[in-house]
Amino acid sequence: MGYRCRHFPKSPAYAPSAYLPYLALALAASPRGGFFVGLGAWGPLESSEARYAEIGREMLVTGDWLHPRLLGIQHFHKPPLTYWLTAAGLTIFGPHAAGVRILPVLAVLLQVLLMYKLGELLFKGDRARALAAAVVYGTLPVVLISALNVTTDAYLATLELAAAYGILRYYAGGKFAGSTCFGWASA
Repeated sequence: MGYRCRHFPKSPAYAPSAYLPYLALALAASPRGGFFVGLGAWGPLESSEARYAEIGREMLVTGDWLHPRLLGIQHFHKPPLTYWLTAAGLTIFGPHAAGVRILPVLAVLLQVLLMYKLGELLFKGDRARALAAAVVYGTLPVVLISALNVTTDAYLATLELAAAYGILRYYAGGKFAGSTCFGWASA
């Protein structure tokens, strides 16, 4: 018999609703809550953020999405996913700082959801502990900083968590979650 924490009882009467993490995610993603408050209130904070924003802007201006350029000079120092997503954010949300930063914020919110789903797997369906793991992860300073700073970090961490979830889900249930585009979300 393992250790049971009194703060996370196993009784179904105390188990959080299955919709609680999705409600928390919706509140964080609402225009008046969470990461989106003042998202465009400041310009680029450091050289990497300015570089990603400018390369994305130049992709839009030139229409060349295959050859990233910084001030007209080809820039192949990083994989192009961040440049493409920055350009997509500028296209969808407009040419301002919020347009550049909104997709990394969405990536971090997806990380929090993935952490909840990983917690469900690792804690064998204990939703209270899974939610606690997601809250702790989502409030780590490094995670908060990566959400508000345009670099490859937010996207890389999201893809790593998605891969870890897919592998663990496969070993836990014998099913592969990647058969559909968002198969992990249906679990």
